[in-house]
Amino acid sequence: MLMMLMMLAGHSAWSATVSIPQELGKYIDWNNAALTDCKVENNGANIGSTHSNSAAVFTLSNPTEQNYCMTMKTGASGLTAVLTVTVKNGTAVLFTKDCDVDNTGSWATTSEHWFDLGKLPVSDKLTLEIKVKSTTGSYAGNYGDLALYGVSQFDNIPSAEGSYISLSGGTHSGARYEEKNDNIGYITNATYSIYNVWNTADVYAAMKMDIIGFYNAGQVKLTVTDVLTGAQEAQQTFDITAQENGKTFPISEPLTKGLKKIRMDYVSESDGFIMNYKNLQLVKVSDYSLSAELTLKSLTVEGFDLPAEGLAALKENGGAYTLAGNLYTSVPRVEATMSNLAGATVTSSEVQDGKVVFTIKSTNYQSTLTVEGLHIYAAQPNDQTVQLKYTSEGKSGDGSTVWLPTKRYALKNKSYDLIVNIEGHKAGQAIAFSIVKAGQPTAWFELVVEETTGGNPSLSSQSVTVVKPLQMSA
Repeated sequence: MLMMLMMLAGHSAWSATVSIPQELGKYIDWNNAALTDCKVENNGANIGSTHSNSAAVFTLSNPTEQNYCMTMKTGASGLTAVLTVTVKNGTAVLFTKDCDVDNTGSWATTSEHWFDLGKLPVSDKLTLEIKVKSTTGSYAGNYGDLALYGVSQFDNIPSAEGSYISLSGGTHSGARYEEKNDNIGYITNATYSIYNVWNTADVYAAMKMDIIGFYNAGQVKLTVTDVLTGAQEAQQTFDITAQENGKTFPISEPLTKGLKKIRMDYVSESDGFIMNYKNLQLVKVSDYSLSAELTLKSLTVEGFDLPAEGLAALKENGGAYTLAGNLYTSVPRVEATMSNLAGATVTSSEVQDGKVVFTIKSTNYQSTLTVEGLHIYAAQPNDQTVQLKYTSEGKSGDGSTVWLPTKRYALKNKSYDLIVNIEGHKAGQAIAFSIVKAGQPTAWFELVVEETTGGNPSLSSQSVTVVKPLQMSA
C-alpha cells in the first residue's frame, strides 16, 4: 500500500545500479533511477511530468579510472528551466554544474547537452543526481538520451603513428563507408561525414589522409567544434586536386583539449564523384599556448614565395608590406605559416583601385599584406558567358589591352582557372589564343560578354594552331 501511494505521488525509491561507460550510441534506461515527482516515459527512454522539485538519482558502478563525459537531451514547450547535475563518490562531490533547459517548443528531447565530468575513480558507490533548480512554468521539461562515455571509447587525437580515426564509426550523409579497403567513397557535392574524437592536448594540428581515388576537382570544408561547449574552434576549406598518399592540410586555429566534432563537408561544381579516402588522422604540428609569441615563417602569393624583404617586414606582430610588380586577374590565394609550423588565418578585403589587403592572424600575431596589380573585370547586369574554342585566324593591335596573370603556366596533374582580362576590345575583331611552346593543354574557354541586340559571339573555326610568341595578342 505504501509503495502504491509513492508511485501515485510520482516517487520511486527503487533503483538499479548502472554500469558505466555506456556503449557509444547507447543510453541509460531511466527506469533505473530513483525518481522524485516525475515519471518514466517511452519505455525508459526519457522522464516527463517534471516539476519544481523533481529529481532523478542513479547509482553508478565504474570499473576503470578514466576521464568521463556525460550527454543528455532536453525538451520543453512554453517554459525554461535550470537543472543541477551532480556526481558524488559516497559523500564526496566530484562534479556539479547547472544545465539550462531551453524552450524548444516541443516536449520531444532534442536539445543536446554535454558535460566534462573529469576523472572518475573505480567505485560502485558513485551517484548521479539530476535535480530541477528552477522553472518558469508548472512543468520543468522532459529529459532523455542520457549516457556516460569514457575518453578511451573515442579515437584520440593527436593521432599517433599508425593510429587512424575510425571511418566506420563516423556519421555519413551521402558519402559511404566501404568496408572493403576501409575507406570512404560515394563522395559528391553536398555530402558530408562527421567524426567525434577526443583531443588529449592543446595543439596546432593538421588533417592527414590518403586520397586513394581522385575523379573530379573538389574541396573539403573542415569544421571543428568543441562538443562540450559548442564553440567552433576551426573552419577551413581545402582543395582536392589529385590522388596522393599522406596528403596533409594544416589547420590554422589551435584545438583545445576535450571532445571534438570533426565535420567534413564535401564540395564540388561537378555532379560526379570527387574522391575516395582512407587513413584519416589529425596529427600534431606543434604545442599551443595562449601566451605564445609567434612570428611569420613563410608566406606565398599564388604559390610564389614572398620576397625576403616582405617576409622580414611581416615577421613580427604588427608588420605591414606592399607587394607590387605582378599582375592578377582574380584575387590571389595567400597562405602563411607561423614559427610553430601551424598555418595562419588569412582574410582579404574588397578590391579597391587594383589593390587588395590581406590580414594574417595567429596567436598573439596580426599583420597586413597589400597586393597591387589586380585587373579584375567587374560583372555587369547584362553579362553572359559563352564558350569559345581555339581559332587559327584573328587580328592583333586593335587597341585593346590584354592582362595576363603572373601565374600562367601549366602544372602537371593540376588544374586551375587561368583568367585573362581584355580591356578596350573593339567589336568585330577576332581574339586569338596562342600557346607558348609545342603541345596542347586540356582546356576550354569561356568569354564573359555584354549582351546586345547585335547578337552573341559565334564560333568561326575549330582548328588549332600552336605558335611560339612571347605574348598573347588580341
